[in-house]
Amino acid sequence: MFKKRVSPFTCIIIAAAVCALTFVGVFARMTVKKDEELNKLRSQISVFASSAGLINAIGEDAGNYEKLAGLVNAAKEHFLWDYNEEEVWDAIYKASLSSLGDQYTYYMNAEEYKKRNQGVGGNVGIGIRRTADPVTGGIYVVDVMEDSPAGKAGLLEGDVIIAIGEVKADVNDPEALIKRIQNGADGETLNFTVMRGGIKIDLELTLGTVPNDCVYSLAIDEKTRLIVISSFFGGTAYSEFCSELDKAIADGCEKLIFDLRDDGGGMLDQVTKILDKLLPEGDLVRYYDYDGSERVYRSDADHIDMPMAVLCNGGTASAAELFTCAMKDYGAAVIVGETTFGKGIMQNLKSLPDGSGFSITTSYYFPPSGENYHGTGVVPDHILEFEGEHDLSYYLDPLSRDNQLKLAYDLLNGAAE
Repeated sequence: MFKKRVSPFTCIIIAAAVCALTFVGVFARMTVKKDEELNKLRSQISVFASSAGLINAIGEDAGNYEKLAGLVNAAKEHFLWDYNEEEVWDAIYKASLSSLGDQYTYYMNAEEYKKRNQGVGGNVGIGIRRTADPVTGGIYVVDVMEDSPAGKAGLLEGDVIIAIGEVKADVNDPEALIKRIQNGADGETLNFTVMRGGIKIDLELTLGTVPNDCVYSLAIDEKTRLIVISSFFGGTAYSEFCSELDKAIADGCEKLIFDLRDDGGGMLDQVTKILDKLLPEGDLVRYYDYDGSERVYRSDADHIDMPMAVLCNGGTASAAELFTCAMKDYGAAVIVGETTFGKGIMQNLKSLPDGSGFSITTSYYFPPSGENYHGTGVVPDHILEFEGEHDLSYYLDPLSRDNQLKLAYDLLNGAAE
């Protein structure tokens, strides 16, 4: 007997229809309450998925999401004690990323994400570099930033702030004056009492948003300049570095020491631009994304050519390690200090429409040598544990207060091997 063959296309249509009817049947058996929970879950997940650039997988993983909705609904209907539903959702979102087992991949609710980004563009302050004055408990002004509220008001390097309004300096609470500034508002005017050469001076300062200062320098002697890079965040590290480098060269500097101790890293484009100023033509970093794509940052032939050293420690991480490793790989600087943190991976920070956000690890990156240091760190040429203090005397005579800096200085000047 002749049998009519069914075309593949017809099979696909029939299969799709059966799946659709099955899907409808499953959801028809759900309670109205459960439908509401699932719809809410769909909405929450779609926000996350669309912003992350991911495919909304509710269709293919409907069973998983239905199970989750059922658990949330069961808690609502049967849990003995009151609870905060928002905290439950936060815990679910956090678990979705923390379960990946990577400490750098995590979810932040709106409040946490806001705190995470506070200060990236700057903080309310007066624009000074400072340390504690051991005699008065006041604020010793190490340096005054250009175009800052402090500079405009006439505050000078070497001044000691002993009072701000009713708040007086206290040797038992050296942070009291700092807290008064930090708790101030943008545009607020405060009365400062300053000791200058044994004379009290009253100044009126208006607080303002001060850019985060990532780079500053200190003259060790007429020919040697210490350039401290505290961070590569904020997008200003390169311009600040160029400014300090230009000033050093204009002052006749012939040797450079870069201090990256406790520099937690930052933006890749900032560190590669800085390295381009210091290293000859060649690869700076090569990184591989989650999708297997590869990108290479290179330096050109134009660079600074003078004796250099780098200070590092266990707090030197990520982009700061790349700086340290690249300088070592090219033989451009002697590395002094302690083994670095060991972070050779890169994250992307993403925001979500409701103000929350997340960090997710996306790439491995490799220094010029091609040896990734993730989990191991960069080993200095000269290993030396830090002995000293970053107090007022450090800024007045750093070589006597910092054994790592002293060794780097001696190595550049032929006094050590």
